[in-house]
Amino acid sequence: MKKLIVALAFLIIVASTFAAIEGEGKLTASCFSDPAMPVYKITNDFSERTEFTISIDYKPDVFDIKTIPQLPYKLTLNSGESADLRLFIKPCCCGEPGNYVITIKATSSKGDFVKKVDFTVQEAGKIKVSIEPSETQLGQCDERTAIVTIENASPAITNLVLSLNTDSPQLFELSTKEMRLEANSKKTVNLKIKAPCQLTPTKKSVEVIAKTVEGDCPKLSGSASFIAGLVDRQNIEIEKKTFDVCNDIEQTTTIRIKNLGSRTDELNLSLEGPEWVILQQKTLTIEGGKEGEVAIKFLKSTSEGKFSFTIKANSKKYNKDTIQQFEIMLRDCYKVDIEKFSGKERACIEDKTLEYSFDLKNTKNTEITFELSLAGMKGSLSTTKLTLKPGERKEVKATIDVSAEKEGKKSFTISINAPQFSDSFKVNFELEDCYALSVDSKAIEKDIKMEVSPELCPQSVLLELKVTNTGTKEQNVKLSLTGTKWVYLEPTSLKLAPKETKPFYVYVGPPITETAGNYTATLWIEANDYKKEFPIRINLASVTLPQKIGIETSAQIEETIVQQEKTIKAKVRIVNTSDCLLEVSDVKAEKYSVTFSPTKFTLDKNGFVELTATVALGKLDVNSLEVPISVTTDRGIIRKSVVIDLVKKEVSEVPVKVTPTPKATAMATATVDKNATVSPAAPVGQAVSEPMTNIIVLLFLAVVAIVIVILAYYAYKKEKGEETGMKNEKKSK
Repeated sequence: MKKLIVALAFLIIVASTFAAIEGEGKLTASCFSDPAMPVYKITNDFSERTEFTISIDYKPDVFDIKTIPQLPYKLTLNSGESADLRLFIKPCCCGEPGNYVITIKATSSKGDFVKKVDFTVQEAGKIKVSIEPSETQLGQCDERTAIVTIENASPAITNLVLSLNTDSPQLFELSTKEMRLEANSKKTVNLKIKAPCQLTPTKKSVEVIAKTVEGDCPKLSGSASFIAGLVDRQNIEIEKKTFDVCNDIEQTTTIRIKNLGSRTDELNLSLEGPEWVILQQKTLTIEGGKEGEVAIKFLKSTSEGKFSFTIKANSKKYNKDTIQQFEIMLRDCYKVDIEKFSGKERACIEDKTLEYSFDLKNTKNTEITFELSLAGMKGSLSTTKLTLKPGERKEVKATIDVSAEKEGKKSFTISINAPQFSDSFKVNFELEDCYALSVDSKAIEKDIKMEVSPELCPQSVLLELKVTNTGTKEQNVKLSLTGTKWVYLEPTSLKLAPKETKPFYVYVGPPITETAGNYTATLWIEANDYKKEFPIRINLASVTLPQKIGIETSAQIEETIVQQEKTIKAKVRIVNTSDCLLEVSDVKAEKYSVTFSPTKFTLDKNGFVELTATVALGKLDVNSLEVPISVTTDRGIIRKSVVIDLVKKEVSEVPVKVTPTPKATAMATATVDKNATVSPAAPVGQAVSEPMTNIIVLLFLAVVAIVIVILAYYAYKKEKGEETGMKNEKKSK
């Protein structure tokens, strides 16, 4: 009966050793909003009158906190008595918006308890910048102005500094660089853009940035971008033509030159070519959008055949050259002239057939009949026999079959055969594989192996592939994916210049709840004259994540004697081999008198920390001892056992199977005691008990106490009955 009464008293004492802080757990405010004014009730659930020291942990550069009563202060409460703590919380305007934690702590000789308050600091306001228009085009010497609107979307007067971020500062200029904005107001400034007179076509961008003056609060900023396209609008076009000239007479002809720009241009003209070709003027002034003529004289010559000359027009104002080449056929005027009228000099294999037109002219004084033939390539002529009167000309067409040809330089010849003469005309052209494409798909040729589990950090794979335009024409490449939904593609289209290579990316990111197995996605690549599919194979393996906090087996022991009590010091290395960062809040031994230092630290992925373990054995005389250790992390409590060998002076782990925590999303790998299990860690800083938890525990203990009293009563009745029976038996004897 005495033992039962002592046990009941002990349970009642344990049930009364709880304390709590009650009040709001989440608050929100900004530096311009009303302050948060929560009230927290501090209750002494200990069985004795207790003195508490109240403190608050917060970031003073983010919050201004006042309390009633003012801190620090000590609070003495009788058992079951409560007191209120009123807080006035105002975020600082210079603090960064975000989520913070304010910790209220009550410390006593019987234990500590805390209340964590999640506080969301909202933005104090915004600076909004917009530019209208956001993009424009300018030619040589052009000027434009864009309107920059700056809005102060905050309840405070703001002093702003304006700046430009660009690699071409000579193109852009702001009308002002400083301004003062009233609360919730806006102003505009001008962004001036001036193009140089001598430019290279390109695009230039500028970012207009508005931010508060250094030292002012709140710290606000905003920006907007503007694009200026520099285009060549001062083009000179020289008429392209060919000349058929007889070498026995002088001839004069003209060439037209057009100014395609918007401004008057003065040109310096020059000619390079045979000495019997003369340019009859050296300068030419042409208004914008107009054209002029320049005279060319062909002198008498003994030369014969095909010649060329070039005319160069140099712009004095824009320092730009325009060059045009001309072909001259110099003849003796007594035979049929044949020249190409139309047809490609560079062609694509994909064209299959090419069409060429030729102009045949009889420059003789008598009628001529001749035969035509095609040589050098497979094809046909529109006619194989032709009669031309003096001065008459006719057109002949040639159809060339290139369907079986390979890329490269090609030529064919049209021959003229007549009783009086024979001649030939050779046509050179180049065949190109215009729409060839090459794809580097090495990254997806092998199976992609990944692990999935609700206990794992999400896994993903980012693969880089490349596509190259090996043809001679610009290609628009379309990329797409079919099949598995959690395989993604970026970008989905590419524009490739000839010989250009661009990367694209395949991102494989299965959800952690995906079922293990083999999955397939198909990558499609399409372009002009190209379509191909590439399979992507993914193997998902389901894993049960073991504990991944390891203890190094190598360690040294320093044995010392302190007041005839043996004290062992050893270094133990904790290694995080999980996929996530771990916050360790406590390390302790579940047996023997052991202290660790440090007990709070952060473990990065694959990171480690060395702990100093001090074991006080007292008068215990052993050669080795097994010490159970528990490591409390934000992912769960990791338990393991180590053996300290006092003879070999080393520390080693006890290798056993681990039971993982179902709720932990990232655990640490380790070996533990055979009977140990892993359980989730309590949230760091949580109060010893909340009021509802206290009530449930007390009810449970009350039920246990009633059961114990009932059992004690029946035991007492039975004992009395036995004593009465023994007395009666003695009397009868």
